[in-house]
Amino acid sequence: MRRSLTFLLALCALGGVLSGCGGNDVDVKQANRYADAVNRAQTDFAATLDQLSAKVTPTSTRAQDDRTLAAFQGAVTQVVGRLRAVDVPPRVADLHQQFIDQIAAYGKEIDRVRPAFDSVDPQKILAAQQRLRTGVATVSTRINQTIEQINTKLKG
Repeated sequence: MRRSLTFLLALCALGGVLSGCGGNDVDVKQANRYADAVNRAQTDFAATLDQLSAKVTPTSTRAQDDRTLAAFQGAVTQVVGRLRAVDVPPRVADLHQQFIDQIAAYGKEIDRVRPAFDSVDPQKILAAQQRLRTGVATVSTRINQTIEQINTKLKG
């Protein structure tokens, strides 16, 4: 589990960055405030993931790794809450909701495979690790695509 959990946490650092836009002054200010708020939430989330990944070691126990997974889910819940509180420019409201849903999907991927990690069957654990890696990679790709779409709309 340790390698897959480290891999999961590394994959979950969001790669995209939002940028401001062109347009009238009111639109530019709102877009810049939005981009700043989302980027702060994203940066804090990535820092939390870095801290969590440091807790996964070759000697960490299954119970310690389970606590780390729970902390990861807590970080997902926290960033989702922060993103819901952001003042979103109307032209990206649908994409912003999609972005939130995609980040929440990280936690869903963990929930989906978590029972298998408690198995004593190594094959079940390996299969769960692979499902988790695949699921997280898919979610990460979708998030980065959504960030690109938001940037395109913000730039006008």
